[in-house]
Amino acid sequence: MVIVLAPILDEVVLDVEATAEVFLPAAVAFANERLLGTLGCMVLIDDETQAAHKKVFDQAITDLRYGGIAVNTIPPMVWLSPYLT
Repeated sequence: MVIVLAPILDEVVLDVEATAEVFLPAAVAFANERLLGTLGCMVLIDDETQAAHKKVFDQAITDLRYGGIAVNTIPPMVWLSPYLT
């Protein structure tokens, strides 16, 4: 189940297997190769899923080609907090 408490501008369905090991690399490739702009991005993931798929999640974050990568928060927080930059 997904609950969103903010506006969603668009959704892209990736035609890949619904596992972290398949989905995360495909999502990263899509973001890096198809989306315009590289200033910032945001990854939303619950703690249980992140812990269960730590290796593939860490690799996905490493592979994202963005100036600021926010995990479970909005991208401007990366630049607004002097401790994060």
